[in-house]
This record gives sequence, structure tokens and C-alpha cells, in this order.
Amino acid sequence: MNHTGPLNLDHSNQSSETSKKVPFIEKKVQELAHFREKFLEWMGQHSRQFESIKMFNEHTTQRIEQLEQRIVMLEKKLAERPS
Repeated sequence: MNHTGPLNLDHSNQSSETSKKVPFIEKKVQELAHFREKFLEWMGQHSRQFESIKMFNEHTTQRIEQLEQRIVMLEKKLAERPS
């Protein structure tokens, strides 16, 4: 493997740089955890709304099917009626 840059053998300098980055990384992890919590709350809310809409649609579909059956039955009764 070719290494094109200067080789940094000063591990104390790397350790110092790493320790400077730790607070930044911790802050980003906290932000991510907060975002995750808010996202899960949002998903829960929209999941409940979706289920509510789904149930409403199922109920509406059933009701429409019942009305269609009723219309067919009434049309048959009208057709059977003597004029």
C-alpha cells in the first residue's frame, strides 16, 4: 500500500485531536437520539391516523356494498311488480 502523505508518528497529538472531537461527537449523538425520539412520536401519531382512515374506508366500503345489494333487491322487486 502506498502512503502519499507524511507519516504522523506523534500519537499524543492524535490523542489530543481525538479528545477535542469527543464533545462534538457526543453532541451529535444526543441530537440524533432527540431526532429519533421525535421521529418515533411522529410515526406513532401518523400510524394511528392511518389505521383510523383505513377502518373508515373499510366501513365505508362495506356500507356501499350493502347499499348496492339493497338497490339490486329493490330493482328486482320493482321488476316483479305488475304494471
